[in-house]
Amino acid sequence: MAKYTVTFLLSLLFSLSYSQTCTINKAQLRQSFSLYPSKAQNLAKATLNKDYTQTISFKFPNSTTEIFTTKIIDCPSYVPKGVTISDVKITAIDGLPAGIEFLCDKPECFWEEATFGCVCIKGKPTQAGTYPLTVKVEGIANVLFMPISVGCTLSGYSLNVE
Repeated sequence: MAKYTVTFLLSLLFSLSYSQTCTINKAQLRQSFSLYPSKAQNLAKATLNKDYTQTISFKFPNSTTEIFTTKIIDCPSYVPKGVTISDVKITAIDGLPAGIEFLCDKPECFWEEATFGCVCIKGKPTQAGTYPLTVKVEGIANVLFMPISVGCTLSGYSLNVE
């Protein structure tokens, strides 16, 4: 009985930790693929050795047409327009400075089709500089009823640490 109680409590703690990572700002997002802040707005500046938190809210696309239309994310050219995207996962954010990590509002940074989500970039940066970021995303596109995995990247954001 104690084993089940411990397992239940650990599961509850794990799920609560993900529900409090960030809050989605839906008011700034469209019903189609969008990001807030946008790449043009960029991320807030960070201060060396001070706590930093930045939330990026997004609406994932439900088809490859949205990706090609907005030109926000780069995907391989062999993915045709109009293909349904069923699942999306952020696999990495490359370029984060030492002391900064990212957390998602969903476990394992995995979202099902056309949903809203957010990523929290947080920590204490330990080195000043400008850090260009690349978000690596893996999606499942359904081509002729066959799911294929497609790796895409989003670049254009940078984190300035002063």
